[in-house]
Amino acid sequence: AFYAAANGRASSVHWRNTQLTSIVASAPMRQDIRVGGGFLSVVFVQSLAEVASFIRESDQTITYFGWERGEIESIAASRAGPGVSRWAPIGTALDFDFIWDGYDIPFELTRLVRVS
Repeated sequence: AFYAAANGRASSVHWRNTQLTSIVASAPMRQDIRVGGGFLSVVFVQSLAEVASFIRESDQTITYFGWERGEIESIAASRAGPGVSRWAPIGTALDFDFIWDGYDIPFELTRLVRVS
């Protein structure tokens, strides 16, 4: 977080506790800072079209706020290749479902036995 701030890539750093540190990006650009452990980089964009240029194959989930579901479905369909498996409203990114990161969990964890 402080590295990003020192390099002008963050306009602010927010340290909540040992479980959450976030930065607000100084410009709408991708920042590949992967430190884990509750580090969050917040990027504000004017249009969903800007988001498409940020997406990489290694991305799993994109959280969003301020757009309608139809707009999200449209951009998700245009980027339906490798990479993002989930688009979730802020606050729901960790909600568990039977489809997780593009995998059908019951199918993946079930072994079928056939008796003839």
